[in-house]
Amino acid sequence: MKMLLICLGALVATLLGATVLREPTATAAQTVGATIVGPLDAAGNVKVHEQGTASVASADETQLLLERRFSDAGQSETLDVSAYRTIRVSFSDCGRADGSPVYLDLYELTPAGGRYPVDRITPSCGGELSRTFDVPGRTIQLSVGDLARPQFSVAVYGRAN
Repeated sequence: MKMLLICLGALVATLLGATVLREPTATAAQTVGATIVGPLDAAGNVKVHEQGTASVASADETQLLLERRFSDAGQSETLDVSAYRTIRVSFSDCGRADGSPVYLDLYELTPAGGRYPVDRITPSCGGELSRTFDVPGRTIQLSVGDLARPQFSVAVYGRAN
């Protein structure tokens, strides 16, 4: 009995679909003809505001944050490093005339005005040194030690990944 009702229901649905519902089904299946009237470029393509190849910077790309030659004691440089996970400080020492080493202090600056030492970089005279740090905070300060006329270069790189 159950099988008979299922077969009868399928037969009624087929007859209704082929006769009564034929027109609405055919209308719904038609394709829509769309004509784009503008704005078009000279080649007939839809015109867009930005054209060309997009420039995308990789998230793991190293960025140069600072490149500076220090020549006087007491000079400092403050950098916002909040966008980076690690920084690398490269230090090239040209030394003092008497051959004694120069040094560079790295401090973490806090929003409340605190200044906390992170490291002191002291390469051998005439040498180069590069150190990598996990970013200690949002702002760092590089400061030249209390020396008479040091001559050296510093480069700071940041990496976001």
